[in-house]
Amino acid sequence: MLKDGNLTIPDLTKACMAREDLRKNGKAVSSLAKKVAVEFARSTVEQKMPLVTTDEAALFGSAASFLSEENGVPVEVYSADAEGIYDPQGKAKVAVPGRPAIYLE
Repeated sequence: MLKDGNLTIPDLTKACMAREDLRKNGKAVSSLAKKVAVEFARSTVEQKMPLVTTDEAALFGSAASFLSEENGVPVEVYSADAEGIYDPQGKAKVAVPGRPAIYLE
């Protein structure tokens, strides 16, 4: 949709709701679709494509030991939709592609 230039909130929401695995989280998916469509509309396709093609969870996971050493604290990386994560401030709910949710304690 981004490449075709037709990334709109209604179209993205409809595409997401067409997937059974996403539909079970309808309210959260609808909210995320709105955030993503608005965020991606603010820049060019060339600027956003690296976000679409990057596995951010894997990227941060591979950097966890470095981040831990640099900050002197343990670093744990979770996907925003992971079950049973420790997230007392609900940061995972505000994560979007290119803007990971980071909780420091």
